[in-house]
Amino acid sequence: LSTACTWGTRQPVLRGRRVGADLVNHCVNDIAVQGAAPLFFSLTFDDLVHLLEAEFINPGQTISLTGAGGCDITQTVISPLDDSALSRIYPFLRLWKKLGWSMSDLDKFLRVFAANGVNGGCLLALADFVWLQLR
Repeated sequence: LSTACTWGTRQPVLRGRRVGADLVNHCVNDIAVQGAAPLFFSLTFDDLVHLLEAEFINPGQTISLTGAGGCDITQTVISPLDDSALSRIYPFLRLWKKLGWSMSDLDKFLRVFAANGVNGGCLLALADFVWLQLR
């Protein structure tokens, strides 16, 4: 399955493949109506482990990895992976890539400022926080 972004470029969306960062610019609903689940972008196995260690992403540590023979991300299954988890994962990964913070630091910030998800209020708090860091 592939999907087109607003500029007309094509991005493959394949289970078990590394997917480019442009995936997050696609509308998840457009992909979901095709019956496919969009996957992560350029994550190593270690990144995936750290992602699932984040309390913001995986409260109660109920999401786990299976089939990770030799730490090969292409052979890894994440379960249970539901809409609730995906709604936290995509903004988390976008912010992590953009900010360059460790996943642990971003997790701490989001647990405090994104109790209701990554929304406008959370992003304004993040902008203020980054502004203060630069001072």
